[in-house]
Amino acid sequence: MSQSTDITGRIGVNAVERAVLEIGWLFRELPTSDFGIDGQIEIVDDFGNPSGRLIAVQIKSGPSYLKEKTSAGFIYRGDPRHLSYWSQYSLPVIIVLHDPESGTCYWQSVEPGNVTTLKKSWTKTIPHGQRLAKEGRSILQGLATGSPYFLRLAELAQARPVMQQLVDGKRLFLEAEEWINKSSAYV
Repeated sequence: MSQSTDITGRIGVNAVERAVLEIGWLFRELPTSDFGIDGQIEIVDDFGNPSGRLIAVQIKSGPSYLKEKTSAGFIYRGDPRHLSYWSQYSLPVIIVLHDPESGTCYWQSVEPGNVTTLKKSWTKTIPHGQRLAKEGRSILQGLATGSPYFLRLAELAQARPVMQQLVDGKRLFLEAEEWINKSSAYV
């Protein structure tokens, strides 16, 4: 990697970190020897508390990543090994294209349904309007929360110890406190 390429890459990482901090979230850069994940974004709630909800980020910076475009966005071309890796990654993954000239960071999630597979590579469109900024906060939060299927799996995983107690023949006691609201129809 040339010094120029390395500097462009560092500028991209710094731009993504700045954009994430401006949203009010946390950015953690991962070590430089990676296999296609440069950092993680942690969602922070409205009270300033880290949520534990993470998004993995692959950052590509420089004009070479922005030269192929359509009316919908920039065309990103990737190696099949990376697509396989990202598709199996334990966190949702986004690709961020950084334009050093304008300082803008464009992003798109990596999901099997939004890539076009070719013989020796794959492509995806990174929309012009999907910028890493406060305006896109709710979309990213939804991505970090996960699909309903994965949310249900997580819920079941949390309930498993209680279910195992029942399977083992142990008794389960629930204590409930009744709270009466005078505006309730059940008073």
